[in-house]
Amino acid sequence: MTRALHATAGYRYVVPVTLLPEHIDGQGHLNNAAVARLLNDLRIAYIGAGPGPRWGEYHGAGGRTVVVRELHISYDREATIDDRLVGCVRVSARRGKAKIVEQRLVDADRDAVVAKAWVVQLFLEDGAVIEFPDFYWDAIAVAEGRVIPPEPRAAASEWGAPS
Repeated sequence: MTRALHATAGYRYVVPVTLLPEHIDGQGHLNNAAVARLLNDLRIAYIGAGPGPRWGEYHGAGGRTVVVRELHISYDREATIDDRLVGCVRVSARRGKAKIVEQRLVDADRDAVVAKAWVVQLFLEDGAVIEFPDFYWDAIAVAEGRVIPPEPRAAASEWGAPS
């Protein structure tokens, strides 16, 4: 990318996103479900670029897995297969044992957000929530250019549409 984009400000991990025919709905627009899949792929790529192989070895051993506790997506504008998109990912917070990830899909030619998301992820071992290991947070600090300080777990709130 030759020029800085306002819509990607605050993100260090920004990569091109290739749209495929299967991402497009019958109206010629980027399908909402495809956005969720693209965002998932971007989170995986971010971890590969940050904590990388050591995380893969640690994560894959002994019944350990990362799960999405919550996924919130806001669709801001339509995109078509001809649009040049970039994906942005950052870890923005640690709350209790949870990791908060923020993401964007950006139309690079229009410098406009197509969709944005925030995700709450947990790390499990044999079905129980555990802390992400220190080496993981060290790698995230390098990827983000800053330490993500732990915060207390937020009080549980009722989930659902606003009443």
